[in-house]
Amino acid sequence: QWLAYQTLWDSQVADVADSVKGDLNKWHSLILEASTARTTLDSTATMTEFGPIVVRYNKVQSQVNLKYDSWQKELQTYFAAVLAERIIENFEKISDAKTRLENVSLEGSSV
Repeated sequence: QWLAYQTLWDSQVADVADSVKGDLNKWHSLILEASTARTTLDSTATMTEFGPIVVRYNKVQSQVNLKYDSWQKELQTYFAAVLAERIIENFEKISDAKTRLENVSLEGSSV
């Protein structure tokens, strides 16, 4: 199970961010998936027994938690940048549309 988190050390957040680019649906899925994976890490168990063998993994769990938190924070920073860019684009479009609407003179007959 712990080997699944090796990716946190093997991959770069920038590479993940480049793969989803500006697709907000992909970002949403990625953030949800990361959040779900984090709940798995929050397990209170720190020991597993295989017959007479006892494996204590609290130190490993602590290191993975720290790395995961760092990775997730960096991922959220990239997402915030993409979202801010999209918000600015939409604001500019709306402002432009508002200006064009305000410049239109409406003519109509009054009764």
